[in-house]
Amino acid sequence: MIIDMHVHLADYRIYPDYWVEGIKSSIAESILLNSGINVSSEFLNKLVARNLNDMDCSRMIQRLDDSGIDQANILLADFGFERDDMEYSIDELYHIHFEALCRYPDRLRVFAGIDPRRGKEGLKLFQKGIEDYGFSGLKLYPPCGFDLDDRQLYPFYEICDALSLPVLTHIGPSLPSMRSEFRYPCAVLDITSQFKQMPFILGHAALVYFEQSKFLPLKRDNIYLEVSGFQTLIQSEPRLPKWVQELMQSCEDRILFGTDWPLFNNSKEAVQYFQQMDGLSESQKDKFFSGNALSIFNQRKIPL
Repeated sequence: MIIDMHVHLADYRIYPDYWVEGIKSSIAESILLNSGINVSSEFLNKLVARNLNDMDCSRMIQRLDDSGIDQANILLADFGFERDDMEYSIDELYHIHFEALCRYPDRLRVFAGIDPRRGKEGLKLFQKGIEDYGFSGLKLYPPCGFDLDDRQLYPFYEICDALSLPVLTHIGPSLPSMRSEFRYPCAVLDITSQFKQMPFILGHAALVYFEQSKFLPLKRDNIYLEVSGFQTLIQSEPRLPKWVQELMQSCEDRILFGTDWPLFNNSKEAVQYFQQMDGLSESQKDKFFSGNALSIFNQRKIPL
């Protein structure tokens, strides 16, 4: 069994204009760096429009089928706090993700994203996502403008701790226009010591931020590292397989598979990269691809 712990909807409705423009710039820079070609705005517009046109999730499910992935965990990011370039409200975004979950309840999970600066209304919406929509955890995106030990997050952490709900947070910077300095990893260690029943998943931390993060699961039993973003390192970082082996030797119960689809489209190749990696036992691969994720989800307590 394979569980992809890190995907997003490929649906233009959930992304603000500044985010889409940032992605276009990143694509253009990558193509220029790798091939020396300056792509046109028209090309970028068509590319993004085609890739973010999966409103019924059929392309996502086809991607799962083609890659041999059984389930995917959709991360709902809250990019819209105090911005006027979001066509849909955060309430509407929750409902869009709920519709995806209703279409494919056996294939998908959703982590409810929220910016803690939304205060009590944001907390109510998060609770609605968990209790009424059946969402499975909390998604945080600190580059929007907060840190992981922000006191405004504590009410959310208290709910997750009481129900053993997982939290998955983005680690590292994002677009150049967004916040890039964080209290990492100090804030992570602080929060996980206070909320010990709350599985805390660090997105991209396993390999993209290997040196900064590899010791964290050894410090706290509730810290997990997720590998998405490793795709950018395959060609440039020859130590990547050794890093994976080191993590499996030190904390094989706390490493999770993820692809960050649709930002990275090569899901089949991502699966094969780890399946074919030397130095990993079948037991370790089973834990990595699904066992560790299932252990997280099986901890959840049903809300009263």
